[in-house]
Amino acid sequence: MPCRKSSGPPRLDFFVDWYNDWWFKYLELPRGTRWDDPDTLPMHPEDVERTRPRLKEAVETGNDFFMEQRFRRGSDGQYRWHLVRGVPIRDPEGRIVKWVGANTDIHDLKTVTAHLEEERDLRERFVATLTHDLRTPLTAATLNAHMLARKGSDPAVLYKLTARISENLDRADRMIRDLLDANRLRAGEGLPLEISECELSALAQETLEELSLVHGDRFVLNAHQAIQGYWSCSGMRRILENLCNNAIKYGARDHPVTVSVTQHGPDEVSVSVHNWGPPIPPEDQKLLFQQYRRMDSAQKGWGLGLTLVEGLAKAHRGTVRVESTRETGTTFTVTVARDLRQ
Repeated sequence: MPCRKSSGPPRLDFFVDWYNDWWFKYLELPRGTRWDDPDTLPMHPEDVERTRPRLKEAVETGNDFFMEQRFRRGSDGQYRWHLVRGVPIRDPEGRIVKWVGANTDIHDLKTVTAHLEEERDLRERFVATLTHDLRTPLTAATLNAHMLARKGSDPAVLYKLTARISENLDRADRMIRDLLDANRLRAGEGLPLEISECELSALAQETLEELSLVHGDRFVLNAHQAIQGYWSCSGMRRILENLCNNAIKYGARDHPVTVSVTQHGPDEVSVSVHNWGPPIPPEDQKLLFQQYRRMDSAQKGWGLGLTLVEGLAKAHRGTVRVESTRETGTTFTVTVARDLRQ
């Protein structure tokens, strides 16, 4: 924490006539360097412009000076936030004879506080979205149950209404399951898997047939051979479901979603899902797999799907990557070990 002072009547150029040695060691600049020196830039240029009117106000009013500013640490060149305080010292007649102040490095505290505030905002948006999304299938199930009580004598209507109730309750159950698994991942826990023998191409075909009942004939499967292995069948199905639903939400509606199943030697297989449409900006690609994150273009879902895809890929000793350009479209590829018994 540097000690600083300006003595005598306040100068219009706001010159500080003394700092302690610690401050110049922190800046790694020679003694006498001004806080607003344009060549060495001890203070961030943006903060220099903010500081001048604040200093002028303090000098003219005699009020305490209190401000957050960024100073460049000499050891690494990082501009770090400081809490800068200055108080006037007055003579017996009340005239200001000098100013005394201190700079306190608050960069780490400010960074943690900003991160916590961001986490709070994300959670609040997530809870609001989850509440809305869960209400939809539960309300639909309730309405169909009421209709069932009035029209249950017709076997065709009975079948239709019970199917709707089951579908909406399954949807709510998947939401809750995704939330629980996402919280496990956030806590650093792995996802539990039940490993069994599975034929991946057939699993992909079955999954796409079920998705087609909801989304229509939007999917194309490229799977040229049977690929036998030992995975969590439900886990691999969830990977496919999340990636396909993601492609349907954000892909071009007049183009198909292509799913490819590929074998890579004896030890690895991959599943990729491709869609055409607006590319994902590189800066957004870095945030895709973070929990509760949704890009500016994302208006559906709660930011859990891709987090779960990454968690399930890691649980299968694998990885997930994304490639997205205007020329080639967007492709998510999950590569996993072929035999999790080993």
